[in-house]
Amino acid sequence: GDTEGNLHRMSGIIDGDAVMSGRHGPTYNIARSTDSNPLFKGTVKGHSFHYSEIRLRREYPFGFEMERGAGVTDTRDGIVVNRTIGSYTHQHALSCQDWMGSAGTERFPGPGYTL
Repeated sequence: GDTEGNLHRMSGIIDGDAVMSGRHGPTYNIARSTDSNPLFKGTVKGHSFHYSEIRLRREYPFGFEMERGAGVTDTRDGIVVNRTIGSYTHQHALSCQDWMGSAGTERFPGPGYTL
């Protein structure tokens, strides 16, 4: 909900509500990918700065375990739905040696597709 408590429909990819809750951050984050992460392997670095919290209506796998900073929870970030990952961490592309390397043709096949 917004600051007045009104709910606004979002895309519906994640079954939950983003609720305005005050300032979080800025913080520097270090996160280790989990086996559920469809895009990244290893450790990634980034930052987070937001004014909301996510209240999930069901369980989801998480794509990151937080080593520093906080994500959707104090210890996890990156809600995984199919091949989508929703994260408070804004990843720095150069923090991961093979940034988006796992998103190769085996995940996104098609004529003429290049990454």
